[in-house]
Order: sequence, then C-alpha cells, then structure tokens
Amino acid sequence: MKTPFFLSAIAATTLQAGTPTGEVVIAREESPWLVPSLDARLRYEFANVEGFDDSNALTFRARPGLKTREWHGFTALAEGDFTAVAIDDYNGGAPGAHPFEPSKSVIADPQNVELNQAFLQYHGFDTSVKVGRQRIIYNNAAFIGNSGWRQNEQTFDAASIGSEHLTSGGFGRGLG
Repeated sequence: MKTPFFLSAIAATTLQAGTPTGEVVIAREESPWLVPSLDARLRYEFANVEGFDDSNALTFRARPGLKTREWHGFTALAEGDFTAVAIDDYNGGAPGAHPFEPSKSVIADPQNVELNQAFLQYHGFDTSVKVGRQRIIYNNAAFIGNSGWRQNEQTFDAASIGSEHLTSGGFGRGLG
C-alpha cells in the first residue's frame, strides 16, 4: 500500500517539475484597466503682510484620479483638483476668487473645482512622449515647476518628450 502511493508522489513531482528549460511558469494576474488614485491634504496658513489685515486660511484639497494600465506602450491619466475652504478669513488672490477680501493679506488658495491633469503618454524605445495637461518639474522647480506648496498646483497644457539617454540637466527626468 505504501509503494503505490510513494511511486505516485514521485511521478507527480517529476511531471510538474516545470518547462523543459527548468523554469517554473506561474500564471500572471492581470492588473485592472483603471487604477484610482487620491491625494488629499488639509492645510492651515497664516499671513501677516504690512499694510493689510492678518489672514487665516484652513483649506482642504482632494485630487482624485484614474490611470489606465499600459497598452502597447500607451497610458492615460485624468485627475481633478477640488479645494474647499473651512476658514475663509483671507484674500484668495483675485477678483472672482472665493474668498476675496481686498483688505486681507493674500493666501493664494481659493476654493476651486478644476481639471488638474489629463494626458496621453507613450513610452517606448527609451523615450516618453506625453501630450495634454500635465505636471512638469525641471531643475527642482527653480524656474519651471508646479508650485507644490499651494493647494492648487500649476500644471501645463503641453507636449513633452524625454529620453533616458539624455544626461546633463536631466531633461527627460520627471515625466512620470
């Protein structure tokens, strides 16, 4: 009784040893077509500018987004930008912004609802091409960047090309 079981176990192990090259093939689970993302931040800021009244702002920002998985080198991303104001004792920066109080110091985080990013990207042959509204940051945002400390970041309607072969200055870096 022990011998047939032992021979069956050896035969099963030998038959499932893998491919002829010795590699074991494991079924890969497909990632979903759309992957959601959420970036949220609560922020308090105080401003005291000479000649203006003191300002206090408590704002909440949410950036929900959807990104597609890669398909033949192509991906797409859509991301909204929503800023809500809890304490509005400040000047949002421009007429039409909420809140807008000209006597208060400026804190440039007004209430808003807008499209933050929406782009189509192709990555192949060590090169990335991105077209649409996108976050661009070069040289640590010294001259071109997103103003990341603000609730409403700066994005650009642009076409950008980056290559992994370009060095000095890192032109192709940050295309994410």
